[in-house]
Amino acid sequence: MLRSKRGRESIETVKRGISLIALAGLIGGIASGLSGIGANEYVANHLTNEALATFVERLNSVFFLVVSVGVPAALLLFFMSRLMPRAFRAVASVLALAGLIVIVCHQETLVGPWPDDGATPRGIALGWAYRFVLVLLLIGAGRLIYEIFPALGTIVRLVPFRLVLVTLFLLGAANSADYINRTKNFPRGPNVILITVNALRPDHMSEYGYPRMTTPNLDRLAARGILFDRTFTSSPRTTQALASIFTGRWSRSTGVRALGDALHSQEITFPEVLHNKGYVTGGFASLPAEAGDGGFDQGFDRFETSPGADARSIVRRGGEWVGLQKERPFFLWLHFSDPSVPYGSEESFSPFGDGAYEGPFKTRFDYVPTKGCVIFGLKRFSSADSARAVDLYDGDISRMDAAVGELVQFLEKTDRFHNCLFIMTGTSGESLGDNDYFFDHGEFLYDANLRVPFLVSAANLPDGIVGTQVRTIDIVPTLLDVLHLEKTIGLQGRSLMGVIERPESGADLPVFAESGESLAPLFNERRPISGVEGKSVALRDGAWKLIVTPMPGEGRRTELFDLEADPGERENVAGDHPDIVASMRREIEEWIGRTPAPERLRKR
Repeated sequence: MLRSKRGRESIETVKRGISLIALAGLIGGIASGLSGIGANEYVANHLTNEALATFVERLNSVFFLVVSVGVPAALLLFFMSRLMPRAFRAVASVLALAGLIVIVCHQETLVGPWPDDGATPRGIALGWAYRFVLVLLLIGAGRLIYEIFPALGTIVRLVPFRLVLVTLFLLGAANSADYINRTKNFPRGPNVILITVNALRPDHMSEYGYPRMTTPNLDRLAARGILFDRTFTSSPRTTQALASIFTGRWSRSTGVRALGDALHSQEITFPEVLHNKGYVTGGFASLPAEAGDGGFDQGFDRFETSPGADARSIVRRGGEWVGLQKERPFFLWLHFSDPSVPYGSEESFSPFGDGAYEGPFKTRFDYVPTKGCVIFGLKRFSSADSARAVDLYDGDISRMDAAVGELVQFLEKTDRFHNCLFIMTGTSGESLGDNDYFFDHGEFLYDANLRVPFLVSAANLPDGIVGTQVRTIDIVPTLLDVLHLEKTIGLQGRSLMGVIERPESGADLPVFAESGESLAPLFNERRPISGVEGKSVALRDGAWKLIVTPMPGEGRRTELFDLEADPGERENVAGDHPDIVASMRREIEEWIGRTPAPERLRKR
């Protein structure tokens, strides 16, 4: 009889323990979900669907983590207390002390990433083992407190096992709401395809008048839409430029100021806006290996980054994904790293050049490991080698364009092309010897680096060429207008719908730009300070362009160019126009004051 009573009490204790763990998981999940909504500012930006999805995702993650780890840990301690009742208090004391040490010495353990938690079996096993041990420590501490303060037992006994059913009901209701929202929220609108290209000079594209036929497929897209003739990036480094393209904000405002920086989760991206409206979203990118995912996976149902992959492989993966989309409109982002160095390919010849070249760069141009010497002109190539590098660069552009052509053919074959809105732009230009800067981008702010292509193409848009000076931060506001979507908070760009409808009506917009970090300051005497402290800043406004670069000590190097008389930016006339320099420097300082750089988030 006594054993039967103790058995029932043991069962009730276990049931109450499971109820408490389930309740802790629910409360923790709700807190995590609300924190995620607040951190991402979804409600303020009217992204209610994204808010619900984020809440449910975090609720599920925390609840199932607490239950899957907490229940086994609690059962283990329970059996220890039954099998070794006299030793249990000592064991619980040790566990509690160990848990306290972990929390005090590693506070980030509770909120930060779990160590060694990766995609490999070993990483996954270590991550779960770490979770189990930590929860074991915390439950041991709780059990010790329970033993020391018997009054808590009265409160615990009031916890019914039915609480588990209530918890599961609330969890199911939240997931049902998210499922109904995702399956019933079918938006009306075109498919949207954003193509971004690294190191792409507009003046080497046939659609911009280049004599070589490098971009016939992009020419076709431009013919059914608007081509912007003077578009400038906010930074000539890939990740900084993409941060602006995705958010409609200056790159310094997003905190992405170096290749290793990631986009903050509170930044609202264009994919998130479309995902909130019910679009299915896919991103396929060839990002620099140093960037990881760069935080650009926000808002994507599927996201893949493949460092070094060529445009054709990126298009094929994107096309396979598009082929699976049958019901909802889709947003597809493709980012190509062609045509940045290395130019050319061992597998294919460039279609350009006279064929007589027999030097070392017949099929491929690269300069590793002497990059610093080459790009800053300390080591010069022969004129024939340099011309061959340009041939191979143009060949890369042509192959990238051919990949775009494959995408267009696939969309036509599957009867999707007529309902697609295309946006194509670049993250930077490429210096091919301009301003004594060779076969690279990002170190300087001359137009060869800052000017990028930009076209918007759709069946219902007017066609034409816009000569107004615009910025890549204007892309998101423009697309929100084209798609009749509400503007998000914090946009710093302007909608270009006015000049799309009336190309002759627009006024030039001022371009502010920030360089990348100086990656080789020992070789670059024009930018000898490394890190974000050594970044150059430029203002391009009207007929003038000012570039200011920090120098050692308190000095600054100032360059002023008269763009009408000197479009190649070869003659620095800062000494001849001190009033213009002073005025434009004030504008730059005011811009820096309006766009404070938040704390940088290192790559994920």
